[in-house]
Amino acid sequence: MSDLTISNAVIFDGVSAELTEGSVHIAEGAFASEPVAGARVFDARGRVVVPGLIDAHFHAYGMPWTRSRSRPAR
Repeated sequence: MSDLTISNAVIFDGVSAELTEGSVHIAEGAFASEPVAGARVFDARGRVVVPGLIDAHFHAYGMPWTRSRSRPAR
């Protein structure tokens, strides 16, 4: 399994009601807090990343699934 950084993503953590922008790093098949040298990079600009969501029957009603830098999330 190769290392990966998903960058420029809108991140929904499944716990917070707020979406954040940032990167998700995966090293040796697990989430990592820091980027890994030599990791593949996937630009997720305009996409939502839901790291660690394993319950496919999750209701995220009222979530603003898009985020604009000119407009704050509700």
